[in-house]
Amino acid sequence: MHFITGKDTEIGAWLFEKAKATPRSFNRAIGIENDRGELVGGFMFTGWNGSTLEAHFWGPSALTRQAVRFLFTTAINEFNAAGVIVRASRANTARGMRKLGAELIRSIEFGEFLFNRKVIESLSGITGK
Repeated sequence: MHFITGKDTEIGAWLFEKAKATPRSFNRAIGIENDRGELVGGFMFTGWNGSTLEAHFWGPSALTRQAVRFLFTTAINEFNAAGVIVRASRANTARGMRKLGAELIRSIEFGEFLFNRKVIESLSGITGK
């Protein structure tokens, strides 16, 4: 697995198409390539307000530990985020977010979760930045 950065427009368009979502503004799009160089997934950051942002994922399977680490490392290095909000669309995703240390902040579908700065640092392996 490889992460593709610096191609926000192309990756963003691919993610909107795959998710069958209406394109809208976003802050950053990161692709996930397989070992054959094929784009197989990605995540997107939206709603940056100077403190928190939302993360969205699309892929054929669950996020790997490597992808989770990269996502939260990006949230710190590029945004210096105090929090990352993620919405769960499935019950197993919601359970996984709780296990990672996220706090349920709103009960919609299976939940909207906040990863606070302490949890982000822990999951990224970066501390005190």
